[in-house]
Amino acid sequence: MQETLETVFQELVKHKELFGIPASILGVAKTLWGFAEGRSLESRRDKLLGQIDALNTVARVVDDGDLLPAQESNAANTEVKLETARTVRELIRTLERLREKQTETEGLGVAQRAFLLYKPQNWRAWIAHVVCWLSALCIPFYLLGVGISDETDEFSFAVFKAAWSQSDTYGGLLVLLGLFLLARLWGAFERKRRLAFEKRKTLQPEGFAIGTLLAWLYGIGGLALAVGGLIIAANTLRAGLALAMCGFTTALCAVPLSVWAKLRKKRPVKRWWTNTVILLTPSMLLILIVILNLQGVVLSKFRGDVLAYWRSWVHEPIVPLVVLPIAVVPVFASLRALHYRNV
Repeated sequence: MQETLETVFQELVKHKELFGIPASILGVAKTLWGFAEGRSLESRRDKLLGQIDALNTVARVVDDGDLLPAQESNAANTEVKLETARTVRELIRTLERLREKQTETEGLGVAQRAFLLYKPQNWRAWIAHVVCWLSALCIPFYLLGVGISDETDEFSFAVFKAAWSQSDTYGGLLVLLGLFLLARLWGAFERKRRLAFEKRKTLQPEGFAIGTLLAWLYGIGGLALAVGGLIIAANTLRAGLALAMCGFTTALCAVPLSVWAKLRKKRPVKRWWTNTVILLTPSMLLILIVILNLQGVVLSKFRGDVLAYWRSWVHEPIVPLVVLPIAVVPVFASLRALHYRNV
């Protein structure tokens, strides 16, 4: 397993653009989504206000009593009131979400929002801010270093231009850019959480949910294994695909971990996320992969020999002490999520 993980790590470093590209796309997409969401909420607010005005006009016409018979007029009046009440409730929810977004950026300039140039409120926010600042500072130095000639140790525009013909140059830049954007989103999220607690006048903010942290670790770690497996599959198809499937399964275990964290904190969760199949399938697949060493994904030398694989646990305790607990945690989270769902 040590050799397999070492090979995966080397391949991931070699093809670092496979991480930089998704991270950059995610950061840009989330930033654009935040901007578009604000515009969409404003448009939704105006539309609902127009609907309420139209319904009030209809209600006044119906109340005149001359347009419809008394029985039909009463029925129409009831329908209009129900529709008005539904629209008003939707307007209230829209205004609350719009007010939250306005509060997030209140008192902050464009540069402050873009580079997190405001005081962090907790230790998690400090980590996000420091990573954001360091990655932002590294980008111009990286661009400068790309143009440094090995012969003269001086900047050369010709060297700078030639460097962009290599994929490694783009990969390094995308890694830094993705790190900056993800850290920025993290810092903005921490500010949003803090403002929400202050709005509710909570004396002590609730701690960071361990399930949420584990969901991020399993998701990122699983995707890393999956990418490494796909790279290895170019040379060794069977081993690469087996490792990729294990990685995707590990990444999917982020779902029950996240659901467990939300239900444990009594936060709303979409009903279909709490489906038994969705919660149990990835965690049970992962535990079976680890226990049975399917396709030799844990220890390749024991592929197809489960008994020898189990006996090797005595000589290679990393499996029962590290790998097995990693596989057990999502199973525990799935069962607890089902328990909270049924309470």
